[in-house]
Amino acid sequence: MVKLIVILLMFLFLGCTSQNRKKSALLELADYSLNDILYNNVAGKLPATLSSPEFIAPVGVNTGFLLEHSTGHLPHNSKIDVPIVYADYYFLESII
Repeated sequence: MVKLIVILLMFLFLGCTSQNRKKSALLELADYSLNDILYNNVAGKLPATLSSPEFIAPVGVNTGFLLEHSTGHLPHNSKIDVPIVYADYYFLESII
């Protein structure tokens, strides 16, 4: 959790304002969907779920990745339950 807090503080102190923050992909999909309530609900719950001890790697574990469990390409059984750099990126994007 300390690692996550340090990363968030770095983003905040580097001048990331609410005007230039990107929206979560789920929130953006809600803009185009007839079922926008579903996307908004899932987008609201996802950061809390991924921030739980079940998904966040302890400091010094997981070779520096934040998330322990990610999936790259399920249909091709590729990168299943492994740390993935772009999963960490999108997770950080969703919480800042």
